[in-house]
Amino acid sequence: MSERLENTSEIETNDEEIKKLGEAGVTAAELHTALVENMREDVAFWAEEYKSIEKAFISNEIRDKDEFELWERDAAEAFHKMEEAAAYSDFKNIYEKDNFEAIAKVAPSETIEAKSGQYYKERNQLIIEAIKEKASEEDRDKELETVYGLHQLAAYHIEAQKDYDSRTHDPDQYQAVRRAAHNNLIKGLNAINHIAEKYGAKRLIFRDFETNDFAYFRNLDNHGECEARAEYDRSCVENYIRIAFSRDFEAAERENIRTNRSDSIVAMFHNAEDY
Repeated sequence: MSERLENTSEIETNDEEIKKLGEAGVTAAELHTALVENMREDVAFWAEEYKSIEKAFISNEIRDKDEFELWERDAAEAFHKMEEAAAYSDFKNIYEKDNFEAIAKVAPSETIEAKSGQYYKERNQLIIEAIKEKASEEDRDKELETVYGLHQLAAYHIEAQKDYDSRTHDPDQYQAVRRAAHNNLIKGLNAINHIAEKYGAKRLIFRDFETNDFAYFRNLDNHGECEARAEYDRSCVENYIRIAFSRDFEAAERENIRTNRSDSIVAMFHNAEDY
C-alpha cells in the first residue's frame, strides 16, 4: 500500500511554508497565491495517490473484509486529502477542478467504491442502529426514512431502465426520466453517508459522488474531464447498487426472459448517452 499514506509525518505542511514567506515580508496577495499553488500541488499529488491505490487494488486478491477495509481506508484518506486541498485551490468552476483531479481512470466496476456494495447490508444495519440509538425524536423518523428509501430509489432506477415503450417512442423523455432516477439514487446514497457520519457509524461508501443535473457547458470542459468524472461517479454508483441489490437486478433479468425481450437490463444499466 501507499508509503505516503503510511508515513504522513514526512510531509511538510503548507502552513509552515506560508509562515516562512510571511516572515520574509511577502505581501498578502503573494501569500494567497503561494497558498493556492501549494494546495494545487497537494490536489495533484493526492489525486495520483488515490488513482494508484485503486489501480493496485485491482491487481491484488482481496481475501477478506479486514483486508478490503485496509485498502478502503487508504483510498478514503487520499481522496479526502485531495478534496480538502481542492477546497482551498481557488478553482473557477467544477470544470477546472475535475480537469485538475482527472480521477476517472479505473473501470468503475473494479473500484473500491463499487466493491463495497458487498458490505451494504451489514453497514446499512449499523447505520439504522446508530440512528435509533443516537438520533433525536425530531430527526429519527426522517433519517430512518432516508436510509430505508435507498432500496426504493434503486427500484425506481430499474423501472426507468425498463420503460421500453418510452425508450422506443420518446427517447428524449426516456433519457430524462432515467437520468433523474439515477441522480436521485446518487443523492439518496450521499444523504445516507452523511447520516452515518453524523452518528459516527461507518459510511456505506467512503466518499460522496457527483450527479450530472447541473447545467453542462461543453465549451468549458476543455479536456472532457468533467464529463468523464460525471460518468465515472454515476457508473461507480451503478455498480455499487448492482452488487448491493443484486436480487432486484436478477429479478429484472428474469422478467426480460419471461417476456421474451431482447433488451438486457444488465446491458442497459449503463449507457453512454446518459450524461
